Formats: sequence, structure tokens, C-alpha cells
Amino acid sequence: MNFKKISIIIFIILLITLSLFAFKGKKYDSKIRIVRTMYGDVNLDAEVNSFDASLVLQYIIGLVDDWSEEQLLAGDVDGNGSIQAYDASLMLFYSLNLIDIFPVQEFFVIYGDTRTNRYERTVVAECIDAVDPGYVFMTGDFCSPGQEQEMWDLWFEDCGIVLENREFCGVRGNHDSSADGSATIFLDNVGEYIPADANWDGVNTWYSIDRKEIHFIVIDSEVADPNVDLAPGSAQHEWLIDDLENIDDNIKATVLLLHHPPYGTSLHQSHEPYLREHLVPIINEYGIKFVFSGHNHSYERLLVGDVNYIVTAGGGAPLYDQETDDDDMQYSQLYLQEYHFCKMDIVDNLITVDVIDTDFVIIDHIEAVVD
Repeated sequence: MNFKKISIIIFIILLITLSLFAFKGKKYDSKIRIVRTMYGDVNLDAEVNSFDASLVLQYIIGLVDDWSEEQLLAGDVDGNGSIQAYDASLMLFYSLNLIDIFPVQEFFVIYGDTRTNRYERTVVAECIDAVDPGYVFMTGDFCSPGQEQEMWDLWFEDCGIVLENREFCGVRGNHDSSADGSATIFLDNVGEYIPADANWDGVNTWYSIDRKEIHFIVIDSEVADPNVDLAPGSAQHEWLIDDLENIDDNIKATVLLLHHPPYGTSLHQSHEPYLREHLVPIINEYGIKFVFSGHNHSYERLLVGDVNYIVTAGGGAPLYDQETDDDDMQYSQLYLQEYHFCKMDIVDNLITVDVIDTDFVIIDHIEAVVD
């Protein structure tokens, strides 16, 4: 009997076994917060295969019961807080390339400003890949000087791992322009990754997508480009209002992403008055509760009213000190000079954000209840 036939027989036996234990399972403490997990890899050998599925079944029926916290998280691939036969079936489907992602991976990573430090940006990218999100948003300043294609090629060499087997959405930063100041080089390198179902005209650098009951809006704050504006009557302003007016009823929260932060206590502040005049009133009017930006190389969380303004600009660029005499200190909740990324998810009506450094330590945690 050849190997292919043996594999088919084993697969059929496993399916029968799965059906016998379809409703049996073991709950575990789902508050365990290990952030570095290869989902499905129960035996921790850096692979997901039928042996991992068989270990799940053995755990369910009590043949093994000494799993570590990391194994418990790896085994719960549907993310429901229990180890069940369904998890084993998903592992089988994954090993046979019938699915590309586990349900538990349906979370988001947001980070930005990879720019010039190749070692640091590679480390951050590898950490993001290890956490294994389904979606990655990059808040701009991919490389510098961004008008040179060679620099973009180096970025893909160092950070391209964040694009593999997941959805990727890029935000244009002030270093992501062609020599003529246009967005051509940004769109040439990032445009092909904008999801096909995005609300995007295929030409401009603003678009939106719906994922997991969250409406994500990407806008362009690089108003040094004469083709970019946020003032009333401009193309981007009109598009933004129209987009916000037509959000699907099933959406529970809206998240806005741009490069320049409307609020912050770091080095760059010249853009703030413009954004506060033309963008912040829209944020408040439409009840946007999370605004992610980059530009100021650090991590900062600011709370203005009930809006979380999160600066996630620790993707590899040189880190900045905090300007402690800045007027926005009244809003600043936390400022960290750390290379990092943000892991965001929504479960029921709760949005959570874990900010994770390159040692896989959670350095900040945010929760918000949404309607």
C-alpha cells in the first residue's frame, strides 16, 4: 500500500474520530496572555500537521493532560476558550492547505515608521510574523529616502515577511513620496496590496475596508502634496464624509488610520493645527473612538475626550524623546521609547489593544466597549 493511500485512510479515521468527539471539549483559562504563539503547533515543533490534530484528540479524552500554557493557546485555533474536536479538524484542514488561516488569527496588527534602521525594523517584522496576525496595517514612512526604488526593495527584503499569508494595508507617510512629491512610488509598491473589496478608486491614497465588525479608514495626511487636502470641498474630505455616511449597519466601531498624529508630545507638531481644524471635528461628529498614526517615533497613547489617539511609530526608525513641556501633556496617558507593534481585536462588543515590544512583552493594554 503506497503512502498516499495510507494518508487517506489515516485522514478518514481521524474524521470519524472527530465526529465521535464533536461536542466534547476542555475549557482552559482564556485570560492567559502569551503573545508569541504559532497557532495549531501543539507539539511546538514549528509545524502544523495531523500529529498536532491527534494530540488535540488525546487531550480531549484525557490521554494527555499536562499541556503548557503555550500549548493550550496553540491548540485553541478557533479562539473560543476551549480545546475541542473542531480545533483538530481545523488543523487537518490547514495541513492539507484547505484553509490559509485559523479563526483565532482574525486579529489586526498596526504599526509604523520602519524607515532607516534595517536591523531594528527586521526584528519588529519578525516579531509581527511570530504573533501571526490575519491583517497588518502600516501607518507610513516605510523607507527613506522613499523616492528611491532601491530603498523600497530593501524594505521588502527586511520587512516583506509581514505581507506573507495575510492581508496588508499601507498608509502613506511623509517619506513615501516620489521625487516630484506625488504618491506614485507609494502606490507602485503598496497599491497592489489594498484589498480588492476596499472602498477605493484605484488612484488616490485613501480607502476603507470592513473587517470583523470594524470599519477601517485609511486617509492621506501628507498635505505637502498639492493633490492631497482634508479641507471642506477637497476630494479627500468629500470622500471621507461619504464613506462615514454609508457605513454598514453591522459595523460596531470605526478606526481611523493616518500618518501624522493630530495630538502628541514628541518632536513633530507642525501638522497638528491643520488636522485639528479639518479632521478632529469629523472624528468627534462621527464617534470614532480609535485613531492610529505614526510619524513621531515612539509609542504614545493620548486620550482626548473619549477618543484614543495612538501613535505607533516604533517600527524601526530612530526613537524620539518626549517633549514634556508640550501642551498636549494634558492628554498623554503613556509615552514609551520602544520598538513595538499594536495587536488589536474585537470580541462581541469589546475592542482590545495590546502593545507588544520586541521581547514579546505587553507594554500597554487598552479596552473599549463599543455599540
